[in-house]
Amino acid sequence: YDYSAEQREYACYITTGNLLVYEYYGDVGGNNITTFTSDSAIVSGADVGAWSHIAFSIDVSAKTTALWKNGVTRSATKSETGVGATSIANGTAKLLIGAYNSTAPAAYLDGKVGMVRIFNDIRTEAEFIADQTAYTVTDANMIGEWKLNNDLLDTSGNANTLTAVNTPVFVEDSPFVYPTNKSTAYFM
Repeated sequence: YDYSAEQREYACYITTGNLLVYEYYGDVGGNNITTFTSDSAIVSGADVGAWSHIAFSIDVSAKTTALWKNGVTRSATKSETGVGATSIANGTAKLLIGAYNSTAPAAYLDGKVGMVRIFNDIRTEAEFIADQTAYTVTDANMIGEWKLNNDLLDTSGNANTLTAVNTPVFVEDSPFVYPTNKSTAYFM
């Protein structure tokens, strides 16, 4: 998402009221936007110091969504700007993790991110629940997976390695406890 360069494809952020907002743009100018906002706080005081798995799936053409936190379905409300978006614009904005707006980063995440995965299909609840505890996921529809283990390498096999801006700090207290064979991981 790059507001000033009018390169808007999609955005996901947590508001100051702890609501999760995720939206996609039908044009790079941001005239047709479909936005989903969680109906209640996605994080709370009980989450401080604990890892949470947050996942959402969007059916862009139908303008519907599903949202989960730690495998439990959460509700979200849809709103639209213009006529809403029935496709995602194909712009050149940077992928930001932990900030919003690449030219003047703002809305910094006050927390840690342990892993990010992006798929190009509509994920099901069963898929999210199965994947939330998996350290390694093999799926032809995964376009990027960043484990953020002291690097920004894309482990999906698609070579979408990220480029650092400034000096990111990698966390040592990963949400996963790795078994010796590293083929399975358990979410804490």
